[in-house]
Amino acid sequence: MRRVCAVIGSKGFIGLHLVSALQQADYTVKTFVRGQELDFAGIDVVINCGGTSGGGAFLRDHPLSMVGPNVRLALDVFDAALRDEVQQVIVLSSTTGYPDRAHPLREDEYFEGNVPDCYRYPGETRRFIERLALMYPFNVTLLRCAGAYGPGDKFDPDTSHVIGA
Repeated sequence: MRRVCAVIGSKGFIGLHLVSALQQADYTVKTFVRGQELDFAGIDVVINCGGTSGGGAFLRDHPLSMVGPNVRLALDVFDAALRDEVQQVIVLSSTTGYPDRAHPLREDEYFEGNVPDCYRYPGETRRFIERLALMYPFNVTLLRCAGAYGPGDKFDPDTSHVIGA
């Protein structure tokens, strides 16, 4: 039997590529975009790629703009997955939550210390969302993406991530 995946943020940069890869791997994919009701009935795996993001200039000028929308989306996804008895939830997170350290970090150090000032708001938001995910009774996989870029990315210095800018 084919596995059924739900992809939140299916129109975003990573979500578009993920949906295509899942379909090529013969998964049944149900997509969700901003504002759509989350109905995970019959879904085996939920993958949350959704959220608000921006580049360094955007973060500097609007530091709190991503906190509320990203936390609300994560809670909505987790609550819907719990309600619909989804067994596996994959959360795309970020390396912005890593503490400001000079030495190579171990995985268990992710939540220790302060994130660099330039990533304070997105980093602390990602840490919070990861902690929330781990409270729920489903299997959680956390993927901390770094340096994602390629076809379909925003190549605008004010709104894109580092490599795209």
